Amino acid sequence: MRGTDIKIRDWNGSTALFTPRDYLPLIATYAEKYPQALVYLATDDPILLARIQREFPSHILSRARFRTITRPARGHMSHGHCNAGVNPYQFGLNVMVDIMLLARCDYLLHLSSNIAELAIYLAPHLHERSINLHFSAGHESKWLWRSAHSARQGQRDGTPPKRVHAA
Repeated sequence: MRGTDIKIRDWNGSTALFTPRDYLPLIATYAEKYPQALVYLATDDPILLARIQREFPSHILSRARFRTITRPARGHMSHGHCNAGVNPYQFGLNVMVDIMLLARCDYLLHLSSNIAELAIYLAPHLHERSINLHFSAGHESKWLWRSAHSARQGQRDGTPPKRVHAA
């Protein structure tokens, strides 16, 4: 099973870096290569979930969420925080369940996020079996590579090591 942690959008200032268009071809390739495979979709966006379930009806698994998404006006950033009135305990429980389910997947497609990082921490095999769209698109955090990853990977210039897509 492939895990996919999808944010509605990731932003650089007011420019959207990633949209569902960036995920769909990767999910399609995976579904074509592994026709019996399942994709666990971790998202809070019911519109996105419905769209992906329409395109891949026999492949998508997801869970109902208890928080709603307020879509930002065009050009404005949404931080994806809980809306008023949402039970913080239920919100935290939903996040923990997503992390645990993503950690049980064979592969992980994600942006840089705490949810994805914790899933990888709990499932070390995902270090080599994940695609971080930030890194593959050249939007990596240079400070991260200079500190933690540079010493381990031998990358002295601050560039990330080459990633291998295992799917």
